[in-house]
Amino acid sequence: MNTRHIICLLAAAAVLSGPARAQLQPGDETVGPGATATDVIPPWQMEFENLSLEARRDYGSILGDAARLFGQKRIFEALNRIADADEIFPDNPVALNLKGACYVEFRDFEKAREVFSLAFDKQKVVLSDIENLPDEKRYARMASVADILFNIAEMDFVTNNWQRAHDQFADLLKNINPAKEQMIRLIELKLLIAKIKLGRMEEARTLAAKYDYLDDSPFYYYAKAALAYHEGDVETAERARATARRVFQKPGMLAAWEDTMIEADYLKSFYGGDLAVDPTEVPVPE
Repeated sequence: MNTRHIICLLAAAAVLSGPARAQLQPGDETVGPGATATDVIPPWQMEFENLSLEARRDYGSILGDAARLFGQKRIFEALNRIADADEIFPDNPVALNLKGACYVEFRDFEKAREVFSLAFDKQKVVLSDIENLPDEKRYARMASVADILFNIAEMDFVTNNWQRAHDQFADLLKNINPAKEQMIRLIELKLLIAKIKLGRMEEARTLAAKYDYLDDSPFYYYAKAALAYHEGDVETAERARATARRVFQKPGMLAAWEDTMIEADYLKSFYGGDLAVDPTEVPVPE
């Protein structure tokens, strides 16, 4: 699986190394690093903000290196830098999310799921009573954890755990800011495919008809392709994908959508097999 669409908060290091803030005290509502401003501050953010200014700057610089290395597909080196960051402050959800993405690159999905789940455990307090909040606060809280929840659901999607992927993507859609249109459309495609795999065809067709060709995302074309592949109509599916390529010509825009077709086994992956890397073979500094 290509991880171009895994949302890894690669820009978080810039936040971490940004302007200094006063150290947090209990009850202070200043927002910690790597998260969207909310009215709830997870304990890890409080702990991080109470590090010295020098430690926070060093941490941000190191995590920035890790993000840069990950973007260059230098995954072993990225893991090394994450380990260096952990020596200053262990188990920051931003770093954990990036570490999980590294394991995805190795196709070790179970290890990735474990790390993403740990990241969520560190951040999940922001979801407390979220269903009772007004939209603005609900969207702000979800923004600080949506990428992690997406990654966890994605691990079920790529390992063909369709029911769990379906339920997690459906839950995620309930609280995402409607302004995040491209992310929502991609999640909806994955939800549609999960419905197809579960035999919930009426629901899948209803979801596929939600948008038309005038939509600003490729959803219409890939939803049509997914249904066609399922029905064995390869010609229609290929034509829909070809039309998407003509309409959406910006480099990289269709990568996530094509990857989703591969993950659903509609297209052949260039990997040639699901070979996971033993996590004990990943060189992490002691």
